[in-house]
Amino acid sequence: MARSDHLAERPPWLVRIPYPDGDRIAGAGMLVSRRFIVTCAHVVGLHAGRTAEAAGRGAAPAWPVSVEFPFADLAGPHPATIVHWAPLRDDGDGDVAVLRLERPVREVESAPLMIPKQMRGHRFSVHGFPSGDRAAREAAGTIRGASGQSGNWVQVDADGVTGWSVEHGFSGAPVYDHDAGAVVGIIALMDRHRSGHLLPVRYLRELWPRLPIRDGDCEPPEAEPERPKAPRPRGPVFRQAWAGDEPLKKYTKLPEPGGMFIMVIVAAGLILLAMVLQNENPDSWTYSTDEDLRPLRLVFVGIAAAAGWYAWYLRVEELKPLKGRMMPWSLTVDGEGVKTTGANGNLHFPWAAIESVVIARIGAHPLKKKALDDVFEAVHVKLRSGEDKALRRPAGWPVPAAVELKPGSAKWQVACVLGPLEPPQRKALLDALSRHAGDRLVDTQTVGGKISFWG
Repeated sequence: MARSDHLAERPPWLVRIPYPDGDRIAGAGMLVSRRFIVTCAHVVGLHAGRTAEAAGRGAAPAWPVSVEFPFADLAGPHPATIVHWAPLRDDGDGDVAVLRLERPVREVESAPLMIPKQMRGHRFSVHGFPSGDRAAREAAGTIRGASGQSGNWVQVDADGVTGWSVEHGFSGAPVYDHDAGAVVGIIALMDRHRSGHLLPVRYLRELWPRLPIRDGDCEPPEAEPERPKAPRPRGPVFRQAWAGDEPLKKYTKLPEPGGMFIMVIVAAGLILLAMVLQNENPDSWTYSTDEDLRPLRLVFVGIAAAAGWYAWYLRVEELKPLKGRMMPWSLTVDGEGVKTTGANGNLHFPWAAIESVVIARIGAHPLKKKALDDVFEAVHVKLRSGEDKALRRPAGWPVPAAVELKPGSAKWQVACVLGPLEPPQRKALLDALSRHAGDRLVDTQTVGGKISFWG
């Protein structure tokens, strides 16, 4: 690991978050790993078009975020999505958003974070974008003590009466402590007398426990060839398909270990069924089912494909063919990986084989019958009387299915449909994924009937 002192004058981890028009800047952020950015929730809210009063409050915006790296000589903008949201509270606490880059930036050093034993009297510098100007300016001064109603902020005072101070446009900017030789927080707000307040790394980690802290060392740039993109078919394009009570090998030979898989967890919002949390162990998460809804499984896989949205990229080290009926079925997340278990077969996807994990939902708005008919035809499913009506009920439980993206390609999509979760159930799943998936985890939401990111 390389020490970061020599980078502080032109910090490559500085992130610029422009408004959608690109002319003005909503605020700043900091790169904390090759794929994650930490900023203020109100900066993301401003980027999404919210008023200043409402910017950091309420639910996360259902809005993609574009970011830039002004000091990293890296062409942009770079698309990102909200994966964690701690809204601004009435007492001023909170106000943190975490963004996940669509593609990792391996050429850029991430912020050298530290939780120093004390900061009072230390010299600091911070780069921001005053008044929304695209050009960065540096403010420098002295770090003071705790501030805010709960003591979760730290006050910073700018030098003298001239030069730049912390002001609008500095929110989310990484604060470099020159005595500690590390980034110690992000700017959250300003005062009217050349003072501001930062959210220290300690508090950021309370709000987002996965924050990587390297005690003043940078994560160095990495020269690594990009992986080829997985195929992204649009619309109903399935050539062959499998559902729980039909053996996969009936259609094609399974790929050899190491083949590329795509797995999605999708909440359908269309079937009324019950979910049961089978395992409350905090180190794992399991849901299981005990009924057979074969005709409906392929329907949901088709809907997911028609949205043109694919998530869970896997390189499979162990793959066992499924035979006969799949129910009862369970999905487990634990320290070993992600497992699907059926009465007659199992699939195990170890963490070493998983590139990313995405949770998605299809909107609760009923889809047009024509769209459903197109999906049914694409996956060769015929419904029994009354089943199309059942599709418009609230969602249910996980349903496994798999499709070959192109005949003979040995590249398959494995989909698991999830219904809406109660808050304790959702927390159990996210806690397990956060613990074991690391930076592979992306959380998502829906807007209307389309799949999009959720925070």
